[in-house]
Amino acid sequence: MNFFHKNSKPAERHTHFYELWDAMGEGDCPICYLGRKEGMRYLDNVLHESVTNGGMQSRVAHSHGFGPRALEVLQKTNDNLGLGILYRRVCLDLLEDLKRHKLPPLPDNCPYEEHRNAAEKEHVQEFATHVSERDFLERYATSFGLCLRHLREVVGKIRDGATRAQLLEIDGKRVETIRKELDEMISKYNYRNVKPVGKEATVWRRAGIKTSDHALCVA
Repeated sequence: MNFFHKNSKPAERHTHFYELWDAMGEGDCPICYLGRKEGMRYLDNVLHESVTNGGMQSRVAHSHGFGPRALEVLQKTNDNLGLGILYRRVCLDLLEDLKRHKLPPLPDNCPYEEHRNAAEKEHVQEFATHVSERDFLERYATSFGLCLRHLREVVGKIRDGATRAQLLEIDGKRVETIRKELDEMISKYNYRNVKPVGKEATVWRRAGIKTSDHALCVA
C-alpha cells in the first residue's frame, strides 16, 4: 500500500533510527520497547556496579526506592544482595524521620523512570523526524504500531497535515484489526459456539497496550 502523496527526502540516519527500525519488529509499541530496554540497562548497571556507591544509595533513598515499573522488572532479577543493600539505605533514612515522629519529604523522581523517560523522549523525536519517509512509514505499517500515549506525542511533533493523516490512518487500521479480533474472541464464548478459543483469547492484552494513554503504560 502506498501511503505517500509525494516522495520525502530522508533525514540523516543515526543509531536511534536503526533502533526504532528494529523495534518495529518486536510486536510492541517500539518506543515503549526501547524505553523499557534502556531502563533495564540502567538497572543492570546499578546492580552490578553501584550498589555500594554512597551517591547511588542516596539517589535511591531520596526517591524512596524504585517506582512500580522498576519494581516489576527488579522482581525478575536474582540480585537480592544488591537490592537489599540499596533498600537498607532507604529504610535507614525512613527510620530517621519516623523516629522524629514525622513523615519524609515527598520523593524525588525514580531514577529508572528518569532514564526510561529520557530514552522515550529521544525516540519520539527520532520517530517524528523520519515518519514522512516512505520506507520508514511502510515499515511502521507492518508493525504493531505506537501505543496511544506515544502516538499522541509523535503527532504533536509532526507539522505536515498529510503526514499526520497518513500515520493516523495506519493506526486506525491497527485498532480496527484488534477490534475485529475482540469481536471474534467474545463470540467464541457464546454458549452456542462450538469453535475453540484460539490465539485471540489474549487479544485484550494487545488492546491494552495499543490504547494505553498513561505515563505508566507498559512495565
